[in-house]
Amino acid sequence: MGSSLFASPHDEWLPRRRALQPIFTKQHVARFAGHMADAAELVASNWFDGAQIDLDTECRKLTMRALGRSVLGIDLDERAHAIAPAVRSALKWVADRSLRPVKAPRRFPAPAQRRAEGGPCAVGIYAMHRGPALWHDPLTFDPDRFSPERSKDRSRWQYLPFGGGPRKCIGDHFAMLEATVALATIVREVEVRSVDADFPIETQFTAVAATPVRARIRHRRPAFSAWESTPVGILTAGAAGRMGKGPGMTISADDVRTLLATDPDAVLVIVEGRAAVISSKDVESPRYRGALQVVTRDELVDRVGDAELSARELGELAADLDTAVSEMGG
Repeated sequence: MGSSLFASPHDEWLPRRRALQPIFTKQHVARFAGHMADAAELVASNWFDGAQIDLDTECRKLTMRALGRSVLGIDLDERAHAIAPAVRSALKWVADRSLRPVKAPRRFPAPAQRRAEGGPCAVGIYAMHRGPALWHDPLTFDPDRFSPERSKDRSRWQYLPFGGGPRKCIGDHFAMLEATVALATIVREVEVRSVDADFPIETQFTAVAATPVRARIRHRRPAFSAWESTPVGILTAGAAGRMGKGPGMTISADDVRTLLATDPDAVLVIVEGRAAVISSKDVESPRYRGALQVVTRDELVDRVGDAELSARELGELAADLDTAVSEMGG
């Protein structure tokens, strides 16, 4: 880990902590919610219906995107393959090192200032979070145990996911907001089901996965059909589609707008690598023969209704259709 906030002596740690702390305050972190939602949407947009993914890898990718764009102001996507193994190794090192006992102080900070005889001292957070003396049915997944009603009489030192005291994790507010925003963004679009019943961990008493955390994806929204009789899977709009036509996109928001504004028999096609809105009568004409039919106006209206769509909604529809074309090799 080097000379970091985690391992630095107090005199080095204090000014660094004070320099970084303002970025990670609850008020400041709230501004990053948009970056977190975009990162989650970008990651989920690459999951096609029925895909099997590694949640461990995908979650690290999401975190790096959110952290890079919000805190560091840079895009870490291109460096993801280089950074992820280093982050994983660092987490494993921290877990291994934290399991080794530390030398106790000469005196405990108790009223009597009892003298310590020396020897190992460790706080078993993993065991504390699962102790039946502290938690009712601790091994059962029960999110309601953290509801305000059930938490009001709980000691603040009973649950320490980010540690405690002056050296608690500096990114606790960032992590909690990211988890909330990312989870809400992803479950709105897809259903995630685990493939395996067990999740082996790298080092005992940690959350560092030893093997891929396999999961199966099911999309919640109805699919667009690039051919009337051929489903192309359920699709998710990428953030690039929000502003019309993202990098590498064939279909733009203007194409969708034109299709909705034309005659009922209009159809959106791809010909020679570009999108065009034509009449259904022209589909078999020499000019458009062999073109890929993406969607008709009637099919699109059935999906979105007659209400006027915003620029954002048009961009998302364009991204969905463009993804459908890509999946079909168009």
